[in-house]
Amino acid sequence: MKRSLRYLDGEYRVSALPVIAFVGAAGEFLLLTAVDLPSVLPVPESRYMGALSLGLATISWVVHNRSPRVGRWATMGTLTVLVFLAERWLQLPGILSLLAIPTVLAATMIGLPAAAALTMVQSIFLILTPRIVAPGTTWSTVALALVVVWAMLGLMAGVSRPLRQHAEWLDICTGLAQESLKETRDLKLELKEMRADWLNASRQIQLANERLSSLRIIAERARQSKADFVAKVSHEFRTPLNIITGLINVLVESPEVCDGPLPPKAIRYLEIVYRNSQHLTSMIDDVLDLSQVEAGRMALQLEWTDLSELITATSETIRPIIEEKGLTFSVSVPQGISRVCCDDVRVHQVMLNLLSNAVRLTDRGGIEVNAAQHDGRVVLSVSDTGPGIAPDAAQRIFEPFSKMSTHLWHDKAGSGLGLSICMQFVQLHGGRMWLESELGIGTTFFVELPITGSSQLITRPDRQIMESWIWREGSFHSERAGLADRAVSPRVIVCDQTSDLYSALVRYSSEPEYINASTLPQALSNLRGFPAQTLLINAATPENLWSLMDTARQESPDTPILGCCCPPSTKRAIEAGALGYLTKPVNSKDLAEIVKRIQSAVRSVLVVDDEADSRELTALLLNTNDERLEVLTAENGNQALSLMCDKKPDLVLLDILMPGLSGWDVLVAIQSNKRLSDIPVVMVSGQDPREGPISSKLLITTMGDGISLTKLIDCLQDVSRRLLQPDY
Repeated sequence: MKRSLRYLDGEYRVSALPVIAFVGAAGEFLLLTAVDLPSVLPVPESRYMGALSLGLATISWVVHNRSPRVGRWATMGTLTVLVFLAERWLQLPGILSLLAIPTVLAATMIGLPAAAALTMVQSIFLILTPRIVAPGTTWSTVALALVVVWAMLGLMAGVSRPLRQHAEWLDICTGLAQESLKETRDLKLELKEMRADWLNASRQIQLANERLSSLRIIAERARQSKADFVAKVSHEFRTPLNIITGLINVLVESPEVCDGPLPPKAIRYLEIVYRNSQHLTSMIDDVLDLSQVEAGRMALQLEWTDLSELITATSETIRPIIEEKGLTFSVSVPQGISRVCCDDVRVHQVMLNLLSNAVRLTDRGGIEVNAAQHDGRVVLSVSDTGPGIAPDAAQRIFEPFSKMSTHLWHDKAGSGLGLSICMQFVQLHGGRMWLESELGIGTTFFVELPITGSSQLITRPDRQIMESWIWREGSFHSERAGLADRAVSPRVIVCDQTSDLYSALVRYSSEPEYINASTLPQALSNLRGFPAQTLLINAATPENLWSLMDTARQESPDTPILGCCCPPSTKRAIEAGALGYLTKPVNSKDLAEIVKRIQSAVRSVLVVDDEADSRELTALLLNTNDERLEVLTAENGNQALSLMCDKKPDLVLLDILMPGLSGWDVLVAIQSNKRLSDIPVVMVSGQDPREGPISSKLLITTMGDGISLTKLIDCLQDVSRRLLQPDY
């Protein structure tokens, strides 16, 4: 409280200077008007009073300038003395009651204790006034003055009590405020330190992110390099292996090419070579599949598949080997099991791998295949009575190149990639794969696949009426209802000239509703009838794409239009003008079917391949089917074009990957030459046309009169960020 009172003394006490000025002015007034008021005031005493007032005011002002507190006491004393002198000299009635003024001023200028002390002094002098100060003063006047003075002191005491309470409250608040201020300063210091730490951490995180981005780019490049390396190496490995297996087939199936039958021992040796070549080819395929899955290039061709038929077909493939080993075999597929939306080729590969492993590792007992359905998922299981898998080995069984090292597995062939690839295929379907095994009893592998999925768009009844659509009155007050004035549903109109992109979109994305249109007029008609977010145009060539997008932009200026060129992987050769597509190793049966597809008689065939052994093998297979065929060979594209102009063969077997002109370049040159365009061409490559997802080499967007700068900036940021992200 003392702190608050001192604060009040300095800020809220009345200054003594106005009182001193008033006293001085009163003295000056008495000096100037004493002569004019002889009937009211005695002239000499008035002048004395005025001079004394002026002098005491001057003294109080000087003292106040040196010490304000002493100056306040001097002012109170001056007022008290002047009141008593006025009673003695001027003898005005009731003037002693003016002693209450110094009391009030003492309380406001100095404090209540000073006012009480001053009142005590005034009371003593008032009691002595009739005898000493002013003998003519009556006791009634003194009593009235005492009552007024003490009453004023009591009034000031009553007024000062709330002020003191307020001072105490201020004292408490001041203490709390000072404590809060101290805590705030401490918190501010901590916040500054935390901010510095946060900025440092942010900088470290930013540097770590930059480093992570750099490392991610390096990892992406390394992964890409590995995938490219694996693809190139697999191609280089496949070429000699295809030649080996092809020649072995010719020697075994057509021994007459060697001018006589082969000895049984030679045939047995050739079968061993053929079996190991097939095993090596399978290992190369496994490595390539694993590399494609890791690189995100593996594309699933989802279709509604009858699971019972798939399991039966796979079981029949492996049944001869099971019967040869004398094992029991049972397949249990419940009636009415749901069809599954899956890639039947990959699921067949998974089941075949599991069955092959079971047969390979089981020497006695049997193998069981079971299927069950629950909660919208199908669970397939393959059980065997083989050696089993130890718990520590079971944790690594799905890792690439993981092979059990126990004596039970030591003599079993295998690359250690099959289960890892199967796991990847199952996960691509959104399923899972696991095993249960016990040493000496057997192993059961489980494959769980989701049933849901769709290979084609099913038109829903809510396509015409949707809850999200809003009645827009403004649309009916104009001749043409703009797209911006209608509720846009999550729908994409797909104008797909190649017929493969639409099915891929439906398989891989279920969020928007895709409306298929084979022609642009049909797409525009659908767009006018049913508002959509985007019109997607997929053209076979960039030249066609530009004209289609320009037409669509003019017809539907309010709709964003995206354009791409996604040639179908399996139909590219046919659309480019080829008769068909063969994947190496090519056998005599495939070649015979190709020759039968040609309506006219085939007398000469041109084989174009940069590998001399491949050319010789293909020529040998052709002559094996028909020894009357004239087989021409060319080692590059330019030589092939020259031979076609000179000889004009009835059929061309064109390899795709060649130095200089590729097979596609040669095919374009053939189609552009009127003299050669009627020659049937079959593309031949060691690359499976199923490998890799659909991709577009360009992406074009347009809308109405153009894209504003603001939208262009947003598109630059969003599109570039998305394109820089990995595909998985």
